[in-house]
Formats: sequence, structure tokens, C-alpha cells
Amino acid sequence: MAFLEYVYPYLQFQSNQAYLKDLPSGWTLDGVDLFGGLSQISHNLETGAYSNQWQFETDLYTLVNILPRDFHLNLPMPLLSIFAFGTDFSLASVSLDGTSLPELQTYVESGYSTTIPSPIVSINGEPTADYILRGGVETQQYLDPDALYNLMLYSIPLAQQENGNAYKWGHLFGFASDSTTYSFSNGTTLTMPNLAILAEPFDGVVDGTTLFNLLEVPESPTSVSGSDDGADSGETNDATPLTSSTISTVSGYPTPIVLHPSGYTGGYFLNDSKVAVLAMTAFADPTESEEGNVLQQKVIRQFLAACKAAGMLKLIVDLQGNGGGHIESGYDAFKQLFPTIEPFGATRFRHTPFAEYISMLSSTDGVYNYTDHIEYQVQAVLDVDLEKFPNYQDFMGPDVIYGDNFTSLMRYNLSDPTIQLPFVISGYYNNTNIAPQLFAAEDIVMILDGSCGSTCALFSQFMKSQAGVRSIAVGGRPQQAPMQGVAGSKGAEVYTYGNIDEILIATDQLYQDSHGTFPPYTGPPEYNISLAAPPLGPSLSKNGRFNLRNNYNSSSPTEIPLHFVYEAANCRLWYQPGDLVAIENLWERVVDVAWGSGKCVSGSTVTDDDTMPSGAYDTVPFGPGAVSQVLLNASLPGLIPNKDAGSGQSSGLGTLIIQIVS
Repeated sequence: MAFLEYVYPYLQFQSNQAYLKDLPSGWTLDGVDLFGGLSQISHNLETGAYSNQWQFETDLYTLVNILPRDFHLNLPMPLLSIFAFGTDFSLASVSLDGTSLPELQTYVESGYSTTIPSPIVSINGEPTADYILRGGVETQQYLDPDALYNLMLYSIPLAQQENGNAYKWGHLFGFASDSTTYSFSNGTTLTMPNLAILAEPFDGVVDGTTLFNLLEVPESPTSVSGSDDGADSGETNDATPLTSSTISTVSGYPTPIVLHPSGYTGGYFLNDSKVAVLAMTAFADPTESEEGNVLQQKVIRQFLAACKAAGMLKLIVDLQGNGGGHIESGYDAFKQLFPTIEPFGATRFRHTPFAEYISMLSSTDGVYNYTDHIEYQVQAVLDVDLEKFPNYQDFMGPDVIYGDNFTSLMRYNLSDPTIQLPFVISGYYNNTNIAPQLFAAEDIVMILDGSCGSTCALFSQFMKSQAGVRSIAVGGRPQQAPMQGVAGSKGAEVYTYGNIDEILIATDQLYQDSHGTFPPYTGPPEYNISLAAPPLGPSLSKNGRFNLRNNYNSSSPTEIPLHFVYEAANCRLWYQPGDLVAIENLWERVVDVAWGSGKCVSGSTVTDDDTMPSGAYDTVPFGPGAVSQVLLNASLPGLIPNKDAGSGQSSGLGTLIIQIVS
């Protein structure tokens, strides 16, 4: 119960909760009442409805991490974090000819172009596509069924980011049996064991009490820690960050013209053509370093210079696997491609009494704090017209929208040194000498696989709505229909619990320096932040996260956040077997579709002949086929069924049976 009381005020900052509770038209999955769900879980604890901690953690994890479909919203659970459940068995979805519906095959077979593998038709007796989609809906955080489907499977870009392929090791809650049976179209079957690995050493663990003490007794931290600026990731477990290293090639990609030392941004030229490819699988390196941002900026600048020198005429921007990163890097990439366009990037915070308390105290002396960037200080933001707010009251509002309270629309001051240094976005502050635009919008196309979110969503929105760049989505469910290419979090900024704690500490110090004793918060207690160590383990400060800002496409007060706007890509393609071994096979088909006579998946475009349309907003509107038909367990705390969903395959958690492997 203490754990629920601790997280409650942090969840108040989640910016889109009113929309999750009352779904706008165009949402493809179920909704959730976060605080209604917390009340139900609290009631279950009080009445003894949970027979063990696993049940409690599973309900709470699903409520906060899964049902909101926002990978900015994370609540790590200690017991769930110590096991990784999987099949050690990768699957891929490919169309043999690019026209017929894709089928599920084992990944090893899928990469061979010299054989015709036998597809898997069922898993444990359930049609394969239904089984895969259900797994994605139950365990992944993305906001669209096609993205959830892709995240369960193998692709080269997702593998590079160690993302996706969740069917192999992403079965969060275990299995209902100790093996899985695959039935192939040629009549054969294969039964494979279900596995689990330990994410923590079990030295000294002999019973439940010693396990609890190892994982869930709070440490005594000497300081509050948070992420540096909330770089974005779909990951919620406490994984050790990868060590950045210098590499010269990336598996599955051709030889680069220029490559980031960590491999997540590279420039390529297609053979025998005037087409260049800028592939970005992230906007931050694995360690989320400022140096990584500077190097990404340099890679893009050098690549565009190489494109000019080589006379390149077309550009593919491949964003497959890109779950985001540092906000500044997304802005920078856009400004290098379109240096004369001012990125819109209008956002709102959710207004709460505690947020106003922070804003009032940090803004009260009218002097900008250049030491600590405090998001709620009025001097730190600009209004929608890029002018200063006259006072914190005009900034904080609240504006009452959709039955909830929000701040006024705000935009970043991109020449503010407190958010720029040591990395400076191209075109701002002391980095205004940048190259002119090289490629026209009609000569650029984006490739998306649904995993694009956070900073990637910001970048792709600038490309579409302001520059007019078209996009092609790849993969997804085996149905002839449009597909959303951006389906990660479409919120504008992720914040950790530790970030809020740091703001509170910085505001305290700022106020004391000018006015003396820091006044206590006297508003409703459910909004009050405690700086005490969290119950159930020490990881909440860094890994407890929420979406701080809703992102908008205009200044209209009636506009819903982009997270809830259905946006199909202009065209859709299937993966083919060769794409799983050499990504340039896909790039060459994209060239033919975007600027030649190639065809899109039937039903995925607004054209009668399935060719790609010419306008960025020439897209198929939301329809019934976009909605998931997976019916989640109706007893899940906080679940609000989507009224647009029809009958489908119901799901529910089974008894946990696993085989532990070392």
C-alpha cells in the first residue's frame, strides 16, 4: 500500500490521462482509467484478493506500463524484473513476392532466398497471426496493433537497437505451459521448451524472505538521481546500458559513406543510382551521452555534404527501429534537412496544484535560473508565438480542455543556452552558419515500421506537417489496409521521478537564495511529492517515468494531442525474405514505389491503382480495420474497452510454468 501511495503523486504528471479515460475517435486499442485502476488494486490489497506479490505486481505493471500504450509511462516492478521469459525462438513475417499476404516463418528460414520455407500456421492451436498480435497487445507499450505485431518479430533495424523480436525474450508474465507447439503448413509440428533466465544473481537467496530483502528493501541513497534529460526508450526494466564503441559497419546494412561510432546513424548511397539513404535507428547513443548528440549532428552534416558532392537527387530517411532519444537531436536533424523552417513543437503540461506551486516559487523573482533548467519556470519557455510569457499565471493557466487542466501552449526557446550547451541545434544560438537545403520535400521519403516514437515522433511530425515529406510503413498485421508508421509514444518529453525530485530541490535552493525559507506545499495531499526513498526497491528515481508534455500540431484549443490522432502512412509495403539479410533490398523497392511505378499494398493508399500519392496528407482515414480485435481480460484494473472493437480473441494470464536455464 505504501508503494501505491508513493507513486500516486508522480502519476498525476502524466499529461494524457484524460484522453486515455475517454478515448477520442481514431484510437485503435483499449483505454485505461489510471487512478480508477489504482483504487481497484488498493481495494484488492485491502481485501486480500491477491494471494501473492506476483499477482499484485502483474496487475500494477499492466495498469501503468501496458494499458496506456505510451512507452514514456513506466513503473518498474522488482519481482517482474528478475526474470526474463522467452522461447529463444525468433519469428519473422514476410511476403515471398511482396504482393501476397505475409506469413510467419522462423527467422533462420526467412532470410534464405533460395528456398521456399513452410510457414507456421498455428501456435498452440491458435492461428499464428492471432497469437502474435495477442502477445503484443498483452506485453508491449505501443499505440497501434500493426506496431505491436512488428515488435514481436525480427527485423534488421529493430535488432540493431536490441528492440523488437519480443516473441523471443519478451514474454513478460511467463507461460501457461512448459512448452510451445508450432504447426507448419506442410503438416509438420515442432515443440520447443519455454524458458526463463535470471536477471539478478541469486547468491544468498534461499526463500521468499531473502529474495524480498535482495530486491525490494529500499536503499539509503545519498542523493536523488534522475536521467540527464529524459532520453527516450521503450525499455522499462533495469538493463545495464550497452557500452558505446566505434564500429565501421552495421550488420545487415551496406558499407556506409559515413557512420556514427555507435552505429545508430549512418549515410549510404544506393548502387548505380542517385539515391542516398540516411538511416537513423535512434536519436541518442546507448549511454545517452552529449558526445553522441554532437557526433550524430556531425554525421548528418558530413553526409549531406557528401550527397551534394556526389550529385545525389533523392533521399530516403529510414526511421525503422527508432524509439527516440534526445529532443535536441531530433530538432537538429530536421533543421539540417530544412534549415529555413521553424519547428512548431507546441506542447502543454498537465496542470496540477503541485505543478503550479513549483512554477510560482521558481518564477517569483523574475530572474532566469541559468544553473538549473527548471521546466516550470516561466522564463524557461516561450508562448505559441515564440514570445515570453508576461508572468507564470499566464503560463500555468489552467486551460480547461477535455475535462482536465493544462498549461498554456508553449514552445522551446531553441537559443536558450541552458538547454543547448554543450550541444547546439543547427540554426540557433552560436550555430547559425549551416548549409542550405539540399533535397526538396518531394525528393525525400521516410520509412517507418511503427516503432518510431518520442523524439522520432517529433522529427517525423515536422517532416510531414511542416515540410510535406511522405512516408512508407513496412510490415504489420497480414491484412490489406493502411498502417500507422509512428506508433511509439507521441508525447513530446519523458520525465523521471528523479527529474521531478531534482526540480523540487533546485526550486528550493533558488527560492532560499532570494527569499529565505522555502514555503511548504499546502495543496491537496494527493499531489504532494515526497523525497523519501521509495518502497519496493531503489530503481524508481531513474526508471519511474511519465509523459510530461502533450504534443500538438496547431494552436487550436480544441485539438487533441497527436498521441491520439490516427495518422496512416501514405503507402505500405510488406517485408520480403531478402530484407532480413540486407536492408538495401527494401530501400530499392522504396525507390521504385516513391519515385517510380512500384505499387503499395492494396488498400493502403488513397489512389485507385495502389501507387503512392504525391501529398504528405494523402492518407487513408481511420476505419474499423485499424482497431485491435484482441479482447483483454475484463477484470484488469482500470481497463476501459474500446467501443470500436468487435468480437475477437480474448486473453488472460495463465498459470506460470517455466524452465529455468542458466
